[in-house]
Amino acid sequence: MIDFLEIRHATEEDLLQLCRTSADDYVSNNAGSHRDWIKYHMSAGPAYCGYYKGRLAGAAGLHIIRPGVANVWLVIDGGFFMLPKGMIPTVESLEYLEKVVWVLNAMRDILCRRFRIMKIRTSSRKGFGASQRLIKFCGFERLVKESKQNYYYIYRS
Repeated sequence: MIDFLEIRHATEEDLLQLCRTSADDYVSNNAGSHRDWIKYHMSAGPAYCGYYKGRLAGAAGLHIIRPGVANVWLVIDGGFFMLPKGMIPTVESLEYLEKVVWVLNAMRDILCRRFRIMKIRTSSRKGFGASQRLIKFCGFERLVKESKQNYYYIYRS
C-alpha cells in the first residue's frame, strides 16, 4: 500500500514550483525559462505529482509519442532526494529511496497499462549522475553510448 505518498494530478503551478527547487541545479537555476517545457509536457500526456506530508515532492508524466510509445519525464524536489555533499546515507534515507523507486515503478506500470504503452523511454542530461542512478534503479537500460555530440543519455525500459 502506498501510504507515505499522496498522488494527485499535476498542474502547471506544481511543475513550476518543482523547477525552482529541482534536484538538478541546471533546472533550478533556470526555472523561469521552463514555462514552455511545462506547457508542452502538460499537454503531451498524463502528469501526476506526489506529496509527502503535505509537501510537493515530485512530478512525473508520460509524453505519448504515438500509440504504444511514450517518453516518461520526472522532476523531483532536491530537498527530498539529494543528500548534501559528503553526507553518508542513513538506513532511513536508503529505505525511503527504495520506497520512492517502488512508487515510480508502480506508477509507470499502472500508466503503461492504462494508456496501452508498450515501449517507454526517458533521458537524462549528461553530468547529472543522481538522475542516471535513479533511472537505472527504476530498471531502465542506457541506449546511447557516451559521445561529445550527445547532450543527453537515452534509456528504455
